[in-house]
Amino acid sequence: MSSRLPAQPVIATVDHPTPKPVPALFPSHENRMRWENYLIRELLAVGDRVKTGVVTAAFDIDGFRVELSSFDFVAQRPISEVLRWVIAQLEHGIVHITHPRYFGLFNPAPTFPAQCADRISAAFNPQLATWKTSPAAVEIEAHVIRSVAERLRLPRSASGHFTTGGAEANYTALICALTRSCLAFASEGARVFSGPPVFYISMESHFAILRGSKSRIRLESDVLPYAWSRPTERGVLMQMHWRP
Repeated sequence: MSSRLPAQPVIATVDHPTPKPVPALFPSHENRMRWENYLIRELLAVGDRVKTGVVTAAFDIDGFRVELSSFDFVAQRPISEVLRWVIAQLEHGIVHITHPRYFGLFNPAPTFPAQCADRISAAFNPQLATWKTSPAAVEIEAHVIRSVAERLRLPRSASGHFTTGGAEANYTALICALTRSCLAFASEGARVFSGPPVFYISMESHFAILRGSKSRIRLESDVLPYAWSRPTERGVLMQMHWRP
C-alpha cells in the first residue's frame, strides 16, 4: 500500500485588474447628481409648459424621422444631448393625457409617488420571477394586490400581478378568460378547445386586445345575444371582453 498522499490540484491564478465601469453608462457620483438635478428641473418646467400648451402632438414627422435616423448607435452621443432631445420630442410629439383640457380615453395621471416608485424600481431592478431573488419586492406586490382585491370585494383567494400598462393587463385578462373556460389551456394551449376561440368586444374596447388575438368581431349590443348563440353550434368557444 502506498503511503503517498493524492496529488493536490494546481490552481493557476492570473492577476487581472478589475475593469472600470463605462462612464457613459455608469457615470461618477458627481455627474449622476448633476444629471439627476437637471432632470428634476427640466421635468418640472415641462410639466408647467404642457398645462398651457396644446394637447395633441404638433411636430413635423418627416423632420423628426430624419433626426431620429441620426441615432445610429455607432457614434457616441453625450447624455446631455440625448436627454435634452428626448424631453423636447416628448413635449411636442405625444398627446398629453395629463393636460387639463384632455377629454379623450381616460388615463390616470402619473402621480408623484408613482414616479418616485418607478425611479426606485429602475435603480434596484428587482427580479420578481422568483421569491428567492427578490423577497421584499414580491411581498410588496402581493400585499398591494391583496389590498386591491379586498376593496373590489373579490374572494380572499384572488391573486394577480403588476402589469406595465393596458396592453399587458388586457392580454393577461384574455389568458385568464381562456383558462377559466378550460383549465387545460394553461398547459396545452388553444388546441384543447373543440373549435377556434372567438372574442366579442365592444366598440370602446382597448386596441391592445388586437395584439392578443389574430382576428376580432365588433358588434353592437342588440346583435350580441344572437351572435352569442350561433357559434356554439359549431363547437366554437365564446369569450367576452367588454370595456364600458
